[in-house]
Amino acid sequence: QDNFALRIRLVEGTNISSRDMVGNSDPYCALCVHNPPGCVRSKTIKNSKSPCWDQILLLRINLAPQLLLIELWDDDFGKSEDDFIGKGAVNLSGLVASTRAYFSKKVNDENGEHVDKNCHHPESCIEVEMKSRKHVHGVVTLELKILRIPDRL
Repeated sequence: QDNFALRIRLVEGTNISSRDMVGNSDPYCALCVHNPPGCVRSKTIKNSKSPCWDQILLLRINLAPQLLLIELWDDDFGKSEDDFIGKGAVNLSGLVASTRAYFSKKVNDENGEHVDKNCHHPESCIEVEMKSRKHVHGVVTLELKILRIPDRL
């Protein structure tokens, strides 16, 4: 059985609501999948309504339809509990289906490497609204790609 990873490039956030009494939020994201279960946390960007994370995060994933869940938080750096800003979700079904088709079309060259010059590895660039109580509290931009994890590293 092949192993796969969801490569998430957390690009940026825009119009992030402030949860601090003074200044802007210190936003970070928690991103989760359920098949298999896993979560990753981004770095915190201090005092920003428009954080530029430009961070690569990886989650192990099975090629099954599922959601990528995203929660946006304001980091209070241990002074108090972090403040929830909003959440959103991305349906990965289309990316999973196109990735499955991509890997099934590929063939091995003389070195055993997968090659198909007429097929491009599927990627998605998505803007996700972060909502809480039906109100939008910012937008997060992601680039998604599913990678095959080699049996041997």
